[in-house]
Amino acid sequence: EVDYDLMDRILDPLIAQSDVQIVSMHWGVEYQNQPNDMQKAVAQYLHDKGVEAVIGSHPHVIQPAEIIKSADQETLVYYSLGNFISGQDQNYTMVGGMAQFTMNYNFDAKKATITDPSFTPTVTWISSDLRRYNTQLLQDYTDDEAASQYVTLVQGQDWSRGYVKEYVEQVMGQPEGIRIVTE
Repeated sequence: EVDYDLMDRILDPLIAQSDVQIVSMHWGVEYQNQPNDMQKAVAQYLHDKGVEAVIGSHPHVIQPAEIIKSADQETLVYYSLGNFISGQDQNYTMVGGMAQFTMNYNFDAKKATITDPSFTPTVTWISSDLRRYNTQLLQDYTDDEAASQYVTLVQGQDWSRGYVKEYVEQVMGQPEGIRIVTE
């Protein structure tokens, strides 16, 4: 259950003293690739309060991003960036992402805007003996690395670059105004 009164007690004084609000949310259901109704309601609530960006975590998998728009406000929402690096060894938990955007502030209008938002997928690679872990950009990940990956060698899961790219495209879709960087 969402405690909106607590959110107000935390956010209202901060909003009164700051020009830009970026909120990190620990929310959502683990291993679910789509935001649930609670996440969407809270994102809308934060938008209505004037928050410029929301960066979500907790589900251990990536979730879509969107820009919520109204007449006087836009809020960039990354529902979940997934795992950056972890020991979770299912292929869908080994994809994460990095959020990037430029925050612009107009001092005369006292208004912040976001430009160039993007999502850059990352891949966790685990050695077959479970002793080495690393994270790299999907755009740099190769099928040779996939062939030496724990989930490929030991578990028999498809972890090819093509699989990961298709998975990212399936989850992220083509959000309006947000670039998905796979190449």
